[in-house]
Amino acid sequence: MDNIEKEEQDNRKLTSKRVEEIFKDCLFSEDEIKDEMPTKEFSVATGVMGKVVFNTEKLNQHKPEILEMIDEVDNIEKGPHFLNMCIARDGTLWTGEHAVMDHLMVLGLAAEVLKIPLNIPRGEWGISFLGECLL
Repeated sequence: MDNIEKEEQDNRKLTSKRVEEIFKDCLFSEDEIKDEMPTKEFSVATGVMGKVVFNTEKLNQHKPEILEMIDEVDNIEKGPHFLNMCIARDGTLWTGEHAVMDHLMVLGLAAEVLKIPLNIPRGEWGISFLGECLL
């Protein structure tokens, strides 16, 4: 890899670490839950691996960066196969973890910057995830 490619990757927003940081930050903290219920407005998203409840306020704070990361996924506008969501626009692998790809997916769905066409049954999302950015 030459210095230009390394610099481009260093400037990339889409990294496993950053997806996980945002994902964890958008979850409810212990003090935001009372009697097993969120005490603040929440957003729910269902991904390939399950359903997640996010703190809407925190999600909205991260919304621009979530959109930037989703835009870095290769062919996101054409709807990549879920297993290909690990490839960045520059052709490099940004993660090797399905859970991290799913975390990016549910962040995008909950933040309403990603949608899955209604004609794809949920059971097939893991096989043929199709997404497109909302503008």
